[in-house]
Amino acid sequence: MANRISNITRPEIVDWLSSDSKYFELLKESAIKRDDAMFSALITVGELKVFCKCFPLQGLKGKLQHWFGKDRARRLHQMTQQLHAAGAPVAESWGYSIEPGRALWFSQVLPFKSLLHWCGPALPGDKEQRKTILDSSLAAMVALHRAGFFHGDFKWGNLLFDERNQKIWLVDLDRVKPRSTRQFDKSAARDVARFMLDCEEAGMPKDEYLSIVSSYAERVDESVANIQLLVEPIYNVLKARHDARYGAGFRLSPPAD
Repeated sequence: MANRISNITRPEIVDWLSSDSKYFELLKESAIKRDDAMFSALITVGELKVFCKCFPLQGLKGKLQHWFGKDRARRLHQMTQQLHAAGAPVAESWGYSIEPGRALWFSQVLPFKSLLHWCGPALPGDKEQRKTILDSSLAAMVALHRAGFFHGDFKWGNLLFDERNQKIWLVDLDRVKPRSTRQFDKSAARDVARFMLDCEEAGMPKDEYLSIVSSYAERVDESVANIQLLVEPIYNVLKARHDARYGAGFRLSPPAD
């Protein structure tokens, strides 16, 4: 396609984009999530399984993003590369393609389910299983923070759980940003508070989700009081917002699939 700007590391994807004139129709037909700002799709290119996000570049805003290299696909590729190089548990980015009217981002497929599959009635019944989820999630969070970034939406739906290796993978990285300091700050506190809220709404016992603060503090060698000082007000704001939006006592539920 003329006017395409791309930086793609997998030759299979390069060949597919250049040889299949109906590739975009396939992407749209393979969409697994869609909103006004983007859609995501799972496709197979030859024997390669590929995850793709498509962002529209429309109007003046889209043109400006394209001209100044600020489109979301390019930013997502660059951010994911930095996270991957720093050892954060994220999928490998395979690049981006900027085309008239749209920007595409390609990555490795992570074949794991989100933590939402373990909430509600399916929540693991014994404390040891729940501790595994908490420990794995906090390990991923601390790895992200030590790499110099914060997630911005550290909720159960954005955490994929590899049961065999007891490892959490981070997805939905559009809101990930660099931290301004390596010290514990409000950006890191928001990740802790957001995760705590989902643990509560998933049905975890109160003493267990409240223990997240002390567990995080121990992992980053920080005092519990300092962590609590920043986490508590953010948690209270998020909790009040959820209560107003969903009703007091709201509970997460497993995906329909």
